[in-house]
Amino acid sequence: MPYAESVMTRLMKLIEEVESTETKMALLNTISVLVERLEHNVAPFANRIVELLPPLWEQSAEEHLMKQAILAILSRLVNALKAQSAPFHPMLIPIIQGAVEPDSESQLYLLEDALDLWHAILTQAERPASPEVLSLTTYLFPIFELGSESLRKSLEITTSYVLLAPEHALSDSVRKQLLTSFSSLYATVKPEFSGLLNNIIEIMIQSAQSLGGEAAVHQITSDLIETRLLPQQLEGLHSAWTAHCTTGPNREVAAVDGVVETDYYSVLARLVLASPSMFLSAITAASSSPLEDTLKWLLEEWFSHLENIGDPGRRKLMALAITKLLESNNATILQNLQLVMTMWTDVVTELRIDANGEMLGPMVDSLVFENSEQLRQVEEGAQEAPEDIRRRELSFADPVHRIGLPGWVQGYLKLAIQNAGGEQAFQNEWLVNVDREVIDAFGKLGIM
Repeated sequence: MPYAESVMTRLMKLIEEVESTETKMALLNTISVLVERLEHNVAPFANRIVELLPPLWEQSAEEHLMKQAILAILSRLVNALKAQSAPFHPMLIPIIQGAVEPDSESQLYLLEDALDLWHAILTQAERPASPEVLSLTTYLFPIFELGSESLRKSLEITTSYVLLAPEHALSDSVRKQLLTSFSSLYATVKPEFSGLLNNIIEIMIQSAQSLGGEAAVHQITSDLIETRLLPQQLEGLHSAWTAHCTTGPNREVAAVDGVVETDYYSVLARLVLASPSMFLSAITAASSSPLEDTLKWLLEEWFSHLENIGDPGRRKLMALAITKLLESNNATILQNLQLVMTMWTDVVTELRIDANGEMLGPMVDSLVFENSEQLRQVEEGAQEAPEDIRRRELSFADPVHRIGLPGWVQGYLKLAIQNAGGEQAFQNEWLVNVDREVIDAFGKLGIM
């Protein structure tokens, strides 16, 4: 820090004096490293750095390497300044726009660096997003079609838009187009991109519920059916179920497996948590089979897949959703009561163990937090990016971190008993089909 003023001033003066492109590039790269290392301490030099760059951009003409270096500095500067970078947005938006223009020469050479800058702006922008920032959304859709390495970054940018401006992302002009693009990606997307893509759908469902309640989720659900996203998910999961039902040399190969299956069931879980009745209507509309048939194999595969999910948060999300399905009083769910009770015992027991390996009380859930600060990802003393705060708020509002599973199970089991006509009727019709050891293991939880 004692030398930053002197070094930065001299570097910037020198870059205006030298003529060799190669030397200018070396100086730009040096400034870029300094920006990254100085972090928020770069603020006093930010205006001078930004003023230095437009003339260099103009001089570089067809020197795309120079433009790439300039875009890299701008990305680092925006990330270093965080929310303080907002005054530079009006200057940066046209640069991004020019670099991502479909079929342009600039896109060919500058796309990756422009996407990095675009993502940096969204990550560091505070709400409400400016119209200029929102206007860039339309450039996303052609980039999805390019696939390749730009797909990951374009999906990260989409996630940032949904977090920054959910009203905009869920508007009629954007939401449907997004889901249509996702639907065309579903068949070809690599497993590592599936998580990003389905996570966006999850955040859209959560945001819709937060902004407009069940009616807003109903609209998204209709879109998921219309764009064939939900039918494709069900087809993929049915393929996994069929594969797991066959053995030997003629065994079928699942279209989806592993983490992709978890991604699909996570989206379904979000729909169930919004409204079980709407979920049941949706899978009926998205499938060519009767509801009971679809629900039978869907639950069978769901319970089977639960054992392969390593993330306690995901396991809890599934447990919350499957438990809430009891609200529908559907016979197919109660016919799986043995698997439901086994799931409750496993997941509730898992959530009773805290970070130190200590066993907590019967109604305690280690994933429930009292305040959003407990979900802080950035180390203490470090400055959070505005998007870090948005992600923290979204996580804190998530039922996974707000609802205790033991109390949730207790409430819905009581409801199921009530709907069956009381304890004796529930015992005679449903509990009679559950093994004694499963009932005993559940009883030891002390929930009921």
